[in-house]
Amino acid sequence: DEEGIGTMVEVRHMSPAFEGDVLEFTGEVESLEGNELICTVRVLCGSRLIATGRTGQKILKRSRIDRMMQKL
Repeated sequence: DEEGIGTMVEVRHMSPAFEGDVLEFTGEVESLEGNELICTVRVLCGSRLIATGRTGQKILKRSRIDRMMQKL
């Protein structure tokens, strides 16, 4: 009965990726404080680092998110 709603996205582009490249995305929990989840993200093409970043989400009751969206 809970879902995450995004609060932030940070991306650092390090190297190009080309059409047809196979990319590997990995994420790791950096912190979980209260209902706020922060994750780090890495994108690789083989051993080449394509991008790094962070994402944030607040974990809320689905009913609360529904009410918030209805107000928009």
